[in-house]
Amino acid sequence: MKQVCLQVLALYAAGVLAASCEAGLFPGARWDQRPPEQVGLSREKLDALSKLVGGRGCVVRHGYMVYAWGDQSKSSDVASAFKPVLSTLLLMAVQEGRLNSVDELVADFEPRLKSLNNGKDAGITWRHLASQTSGYGLVEPPGMAYSYNDFALALYYDTLTHKVFKTNGTEVLRSRLAEPLQFEDDFSFNAFRRPDRDGRLALSVRDFARIGLLHLRGGRWRDQQLLQPGFIRMAIGSPIPTDTPLTSGREAEMLPGQRTVGGTRNITPVGPGCYSFNWWLNRTNKAGQRLYVDAPPDMYVASGHGGKRALWILPSLDLIVSWNDSPIDDHDQSPGNPDSKCNQAARWMVAAVTGGEGNAQTNPLIRPSAALSSSGGEGRVRGSPEAPKCVLGIEGTKFTVNGKPAFLHGISYYGALGAREDFIRQDLDDLQRFGFNWIRVWANWRAFEADAAAVDGDGRPIAEGMERLKRLLAECDRRGLIVDVTFSRGNGVTGPPRLQTLEAHRRAVESVVTALQPWRNWYLDLSNERNIRDTRHTSFEDLRALRDVARQLDPRLLVTASQGGDISRDELRKYLEVAQVDFVTPHRPRDPRSPDRTEAITKQLFEWMKETGRVVPVHYQEPFRRGYGNWNPRAEDFVRDLRAAMAGAAAGWCFHNGDQRAAPDGQPRRSFDLRERRLFDQLDDEERKAVELMRAVVSPDRTAPGTKVTIKDGKWRLNGEVTYPGSRAEGLLMNVRMVNAVFEDTQRSEFDPEANTDEFIAQIPDYVASGVRAFTLNLQGGMPGYEGAVNSAFNPDGSLREGYLRRVRRVIEACDRNGAVVILGCFYQRQDQILRDADAVRAGVSNVVKWVTESGFGNVVLEISNEFDHGGFDHSVLKTVEGQVELIGLAKGLAPDLLVSSSGLGHGRIPEPVAQASDFILIHFNGTPLEQIPGRIAALKHHGKPIVCNEDDKTGVRGAEAARLSVANGASWGLMLQRLNQHFPFTFNGAVDDPAIYRTLSELTSP
Repeated sequence: MKQVCLQVLALYAAGVLAASCEAGLFPGARWDQRPPEQVGLSREKLDALSKLVGGRGCVVRHGYMVYAWGDQSKSSDVASAFKPVLSTLLLMAVQEGRLNSVDELVADFEPRLKSLNNGKDAGITWRHLASQTSGYGLVEPPGMAYSYNDFALALYYDTLTHKVFKTNGTEVLRSRLAEPLQFEDDFSFNAFRRPDRDGRLALSVRDFARIGLLHLRGGRWRDQQLLQPGFIRMAIGSPIPTDTPLTSGREAEMLPGQRTVGGTRNITPVGPGCYSFNWWLNRTNKAGQRLYVDAPPDMYVASGHGGKRALWILPSLDLIVSWNDSPIDDHDQSPGNPDSKCNQAARWMVAAVTGGEGNAQTNPLIRPSAALSSSGGEGRVRGSPEAPKCVLGIEGTKFTVNGKPAFLHGISYYGALGAREDFIRQDLDDLQRFGFNWIRVWANWRAFEADAAAVDGDGRPIAEGMERLKRLLAECDRRGLIVDVTFSRGNGVTGPPRLQTLEAHRRAVESVVTALQPWRNWYLDLSNERNIRDTRHTSFEDLRALRDVARQLDPRLLVTASQGGDISRDELRKYLEVAQVDFVTPHRPRDPRSPDRTEAITKQLFEWMKETGRVVPVHYQEPFRRGYGNWNPRAEDFVRDLRAAMAGAAAGWCFHNGDQRAAPDGQPRRSFDLRERRLFDQLDDEERKAVELMRAVVSPDRTAPGTKVTIKDGKWRLNGEVTYPGSRAEGLLMNVRMVNAVFEDTQRSEFDPEANTDEFIAQIPDYVASGVRAFTLNLQGGMPGYEGAVNSAFNPDGSLREGYLRRVRRVIEACDRNGAVVILGCFYQRQDQILRDADAVRAGVSNVVKWVTESGFGNVVLEISNEFDHGGFDHSVLKTVEGQVELIGLAKGLAPDLLVSSSGLGHGRIPEPVAQASDFILIHFNGTPLEQIPGRIAALKHHGKPIVCNEDDKTGVRGAEAARLSVANGASWGLMLQRLNQHFPFTFNGAVDDPAIYRTLSELTSP
């Protein structure tokens, strides 16, 4: 009977499983086709979708063409759905250096705009055109009002194609998209073959789907990065603010003979809150209405003629739907409306994946508040990575991470799928701080009446739990952490039996491996303590069958199964030859003798492996713990066992923790129950001591900061070495103002400060790669683009708020890892009123200095006040020269080695007493014309101190020139992208924020 089961399983694996999810797949000259059932879609639901939509269309999932209706080869006009394609070409023009940034003036290419309407239109940027806020042909100035305006789109198209690319639109389309993506059918940017209708895009639904796949794959097509991922993020992450007013409709002069690409002005009032670079995002408007109430919040759409012609992209479902000539035309009636045909179509798309019609309120796949990880609480979905950042591998007897040998030092985190997301973030912060790089998570954990599972007892996915697991993998991937995803056929004494049949266990493996395929930072433990003769028992033959299922689904995935107790010679042979695991995971006995035997046991395992001819890593993923039996190990016991594992050449070791078995309720339950308290708040004194001691064992270099900033001979140095050696910027500190990377507004409950910080941290390596070596933060943030924000790390008495500091700490530590400095500002105008009086301000300075020094940050320099001479300060001690000198002296007296300064307004000047009191001179160039920069710098050189501009709002060519002038005259320069990085909703896209400036920074800082 067992043999029959294995034969059936093998046939299943060779057929259905071979066609499963392959994230990153691309078509060639023809689409690869699969039945919808083989990629997790319901044909019945897709039939309903096509019946509703009509016309012709197609569905793509996991890179396969899985469903189609109507004539796929017919090429015809896509109407306004062409607009995001035009913006894609705009971003390609920036990437190619034809434009410096999307904020460059269109008048630089169409000079007639400079005098139009007495100069009103001279300020139109490419961003304005791509967001329908140009004011072209209307009385409003650029950026002030929204108008869906096809006259402006004709200006956009004509200027971009003829004057930027210097050719016709069809040729631009051919060279940038059609040929690289291997369009199958005819295409043209003149669908009607009329000069006055140029700009109307004609292509087939299956070729439009290729454009969708390019965006879904983060701008990559096979082995080419056609558009950098940062540009894709910018395109779908820069919505018009919800409070953007609609135009008054009063018309103004346009260029002579101005044509339209189709309609007129004010075609639809829908847009603010959900329109970004001509894409329609599934965001909410000012009234809180979501564009498509039954669709995932990460979905975005190119829509023409109210929905008759459309391209839908659903990243969290890895799904693309394209159609044309549909009778659907109610896109404009969709916000908040479940009955619009557009929303009904979206509902069928989701139902085709989930197997139920569902809606945004009942479908666990659609979780706007929990799934989103972008500024403003909307946008990028955790669990939809462009590409894995962290790749686990094996080389000999060691694990590798991104190709480099790595010892996996982990911690048990069993009940993660039941933990609050803020608990997870805080725990991950702590475990990284203590040198852990790996966590152990169960995929079917149930204990203490907590349901923390991604699959049920029959192996079927639990939608909410699976989404939590995907978000956890994505967050760990971003942080460079490895995840052990474990199954058990029974939770032992802590819960009911699970996965009690091979079929149920197989379904569980299939469910999890398919869902987690985009990530490479995890491995699968098929069965926890599989040898225990209770409900947990899993035979070697079953392990082999399950391992084959996982390998068919994802050949790159590392697979193991864990053993309760030490492994005998015969068991080891079966693990290697029968189950064919990639590494072995014995759980050492839980008694006082265990630490003293770990080294010898490990070496014995390697000797036995040599006899079999196959040597693999030994990974201790669950040693002894406190609260389990009569022996309560001390901190030193954990450390001895860890050292012994390393001495025996083990590949990894886990700090195991769990409930107090003797306690009536098991409290503290530690990783077994994370619903009410996070893990690091449940550790006892011995465990906390062990965590501290182990950090020095696995990461001795982490006990001290990795980046130490100093000044010597008037030059900035990092870890004793002068910055940018051999370059024009040698000894300088090029920086970017990112004060609102740690922003909060206590009056905006819908804003997710942690997710906002996550997005910035994720881009730090990209900024650093362009030559940035410092970021300005502020404990009271900066002007977010609206008045009335309450944003402060200080309480009224000058004490510090731990929640705010946690975000700041995360950024400082991320900068430390990336070799960057933080210019940490204390006080900001409009926020100092939070502090009660001058004594509270003084206490605030003292508390900040104490926090910085006690935290051991070596990469922090201090800025007392941002623009201290600004009229927005209330307290005299913060806005006067005398006050600044006093506060600088206070900080220096408490920490003589801490570098301290304070900045002035944008005039590029600083009073003599402040300059003399400071360790370095901080200036701003916002209001300083380019030609005056050399003189401003020269006037400060007599102090013999480094001169740092850490705020200049010039962008594009002018910003690049300001950087060159500053460096040429011996001063560091700092960029402030006010609209992008500092104004709500905040956007951090890396070097594509302003390509012209970041290219220049790279040039200035390279030898």
